[in-house]
Amino acid sequence: MKISVLQNTILALLIVLTCSLFTSLRTAVAADVQPKWAQDFAKACDRNSLQECLNLAVAYSRGEHNGKKINKDPALAKSYTDRSMELGTVGCKQGNLKACYTLALLYFEGALIETDFSKSIEYGNKACAGGLKEACEWLRNSGL
Repeated sequence: MKISVLQNTILALLIVLTCSLFTSLRTAVAADVQPKWAQDFAKACDRNSLQECLNLAVAYSRGEHNGKKINKDPALAKSYTDRSMELGTVGCKQGNLKACYTLALLYFEGALIETDFSKSIEYGNKACAGGLKEACEWLRNSGL
């Protein structure tokens, strides 16, 4: 049985399309898989760890954490930033001075959220007034 040129062309196109589809699926699945460290941070964030939520917010914003690569994802960066702000606000209201200080730094730096020096001073003063020495030192040296 002879295969025509048209049949060969159709067969070649099917092979190319199948390979292309497989590559696209493999890439999509690989993009959805978080590195182990990011999975660990996400679990800790789910358990209300402000620091690990922030680590993920920064990682997804920059595309890396301490030299370890991760796919940049603005939506995940925003989600983890929002969670961090929520945890920080609640923690500060409950008297967690580190949470207050973290909020002061976030509002000061403006990397993940919009800079707001008045809120930065407010949270920094609360942490300092509560006795967190590093917050007092930061306020003295921040220029605010």
